[in-house]
Amino acid sequence: GQSWILQGCGEECFLWIKHTSNWEDETLVQTNFTSEDLNPHQNTSDMTQLMARGGEDISTMVTYSVMIWYTPQFRDTFSSDTDMMLFIDLIFTETNQGYINSDIPLKVEKHDAKLHPTLNDIEDSNLLLNDFADSMPELDLLNCADSTALLI
Repeated sequence: GQSWILQGCGEECFLWIKHTSNWEDETLVQTNFTSEDLNPHQNTSDMTQLMARGGEDISTMVTYSVMIWYTPQFRDTFSSDTDMMLFIDLIFTETNQGYINSDIPLKVEKHDAKLHPTLNDIEDSNLLLNDFADSMPELDLLNCADSTALLI
């Protein structure tokens, strides 16, 4: 896939910047994830039906939630917890603005943000991703949210 970032360029001005996706650590290293790992509770026929529905329905607003986990190293980049939470909230604000600007009927909401109890930032992003997935049961990682993310 492609990776884009939405950057402000003045009042009521936003610029989409395309990032390359040929980073050596992402193209040469194999992950332990399969498509079933991404949604283990979804069977193939359900997924096919949902994909068809999504292709036909381009106007129904859908909201999904994200549980944010962060490492101590991420926390240490901020002078206070308040500053860190403002930054995390900004991620959600900018993402939702990107959906609005692109006429995509999606909205993301932060479920919660917590310090991960065991993970520390390491150089090997593939290993860190695998460690994150294995760090606790899936339901605990999700913490009742639709998805989860780790900020490092």
